[in-house]
Amino acid sequence: MAISGAALSDIRKTKSKRAHADSSVTTTCPPDIWTEVRSARDLVVEQTVKLQTVAEKLEAAESKCTAEVTELKSRVSQLEQELSGTPHVAFSAALGGQGHTGPFNTDKTLVYRTVITNIGSSYNPNTGIFTAPRRGIYYFTFSTYAHVPHQRFTSLYKNGALITSAYGHYPPGQNTGSGSGSNHAVLQLEKGDVVYVQLRSGSHVHDDSNSYSTFSGVLLWPLPRQEF
Repeated sequence: MAISGAALSDIRKTKSKRAHADSSVTTTCPPDIWTEVRSARDLVVEQTVKLQTVAEKLEAAESKCTAEVTELKSRVSQLEQELSGTPHVAFSAALGGQGHTGPFNTDKTLVYRTVITNIGSSYNPNTGIFTAPRRGIYYFTFSTYAHVPHQRFTSLYKNGALITSAYGHYPPGQNTGSGSGSNHAVLQLEKGDVVYVQLRSGSHVHDDSNSYSTFSGVLLWPLPRQEF
């Protein structure tokens, strides 16, 4: 069958239009789509790395906190054990029926031989010295009584260091009479520290069954062992 010249011309025009349409479609497709895909991928990788870093930091912080909590629990447990085993410490003693003690040419440690209370046995009635059984806060008090004409001068010592004193004297020419004095101190002691009362040189004290001259102490509260 023969095709006329007009029909052939129409067919050629139709093919030309289709080719132009296909060319337009190809031209309008984004040329950098893969660049955007790669950028998105890189962003995801970057965020993943950041999240991994944050997770590692959180894990390290958690481990550190866990270790610190464990250490604190251990120290609390140790402290509870120490405090639960705290000895009760309290003593009170008097010079007793010795009459006059002193005067001497040098300072003398007073020995309070009449024990009234000695809970914990930290006071030694043979030496007059109290030895701290543990670290803690202690309260001490002492009193003295004396007759004229001698002065009364006593001092509380800790490990050889003067802490506090009680002093009294009488006017010249006074031949009769008596007087008393006292003093007190709160001390922080370490285990093994010693506390005692000394009669100062040239002084004297008096006591009898009435227990005028006394030395007392008590552990107010314990302290945990000191860590070095």
